[in-house]
Amino acid sequence: MVKILADGDNGHRLENADGRTIASIRNRAIRLYGLGSEQEAVSVVVALWHVLDAVLFREFPGWRRHEPVIEDLHLVHDGAYEWITDGRKPLARLYRERRGRATPFAIEYVLPSYASEGVAISAAQLMARALDELLHVPLDAA
Repeated sequence: MVKILADGDNGHRLENADGRTIASIRNRAIRLYGLGSEQEAVSVVVALWHVLDAVLFREFPGWRRHEPVIEDLHLVHDGAYEWITDGRKPLARLYRERRGRATPFAIEYVLPSYASEGVAISAAQLMARALDELLHVPLDAA
């Protein structure tokens, strides 16, 4: 079970059954938590991109699809953010969380400016479920 809670202006957080935050939405950006390493973040970014891409295409038939090239994935820093990209499109921001956390990394996907709050919530739910399956940690037990 995933709970969606309001979290200030333009924000929501998604919690698992134990009350642990697994994702957040703020200003049309979806951040997914629970990644143990930079390599783990890079390894799941394309699968989660496919989930987001499908939601955006369903909601906006004119959405221009992008198929990331897995072999070309790398990190770049634009001066403000660290991005995971395939060299053609920035896919997700990489966040290094506070030191001492068991899962010190998060990734954040930025939605287009025309995406509504409802689209963001729908995408975040599906992406959290997909990440759960990729990491093999049930949402209800994490």
